[in-house]
Amino acid sequence: MTSRTDTMERVKELRAEARQAEQGLKAAHKLARAGIDIKEISEDLRGKQAGALGEARELKPLARLEDLSVYRVEKRGKKGKTNEYWHATWRHGQKVCNFYLGSCKKLAREQALQKAMKLKAEDLGIKALSMSPNDVSLKMT
Repeated sequence: MTSRTDTMERVKELRAEARQAEQGLKAAHKLARAGIDIKEISEDLRGKQAGALGEARELKPLARLEDLSVYRVEKRGKKGKTNEYWHATWRHGQKVCNFYLGSCKKLAREQALQKAMKLKAEDLGIKALSMSPNDVSLKMT
């Protein structure tokens, strides 16, 4: 499924930034062998690399939670009456998991999405401390 979410794109950017810092460190070590003092540059690059990798590590569980599909399913009952229900789909390893979320009459799309993220967090063993996009705190259990 691996859909492109904003958080996953940010994780990719951070990893690219960490790779660039690693390349800068390699170049700095070559300069050090030539006798040039690179202590400050080296410390700065190490800090950049550690910061980017740390932030990417923190955002990865949120990116996994965002990678799901929420959709409507119409079911025709007896006497021709149609009902709509929210369902969610995501991958758990090699399997695709489908989950019933509730009636469209009782849940708005945002509520269904939040419920799906909560169910996915439980399914993947991610303990969600705060689910708001602005203040993200997640822990792996």
